[in-house]
Amino acid sequence: MKRDLDLMREIMLDLENRPHYKGSLKIYNSTPTDLELMHGVELSQEDTCNASPEKYHNALLLHDAEFIKENYHFAGVRRASNTEIYISRLTNSGHDFLDSIRDDGILSKVKTRLLAVGGEASLEVIRALATSLIKQQLGID
Repeated sequence: MKRDLDLMREIMLDLENRPHYKGSLKIYNSTPTDLELMHGVELSQEDTCNASPEKYHNALLLHDAEFIKENYHFAGVRRASNTEIYISRLTNSGHDFLDSIRDDGILSKVKTRLLAVGGEASLEVIRALATSLIKQQLGID
């Protein structure tokens, strides 16, 4: 499964905009249909939005990069799709990364520039490129 910069940004924005009193952001590693069958319950809109293998994978990548903190990770015993991650907050590095790709115009320019080198780069390179573009817009460079 590939890393998805748009999905990573979506997860981080969801987490940033989440009221503290609502607790952790829960992301499931299964489709809504699988979850409904598995639990036999109706899912809330939030649960259905946070249920996909791609979103789950990218949340794990954000955790690996230390951009988010998880407070619980449940790995199902019977089925691989019965896994979920509970994300408690963005780290300081996570906020910095999100700030560098927050603007749609900046993110679009980053993705366009990445296409010249095959469309992929490390998160460090993506952050550096986005930061450079922001500095250019501010007249700092």
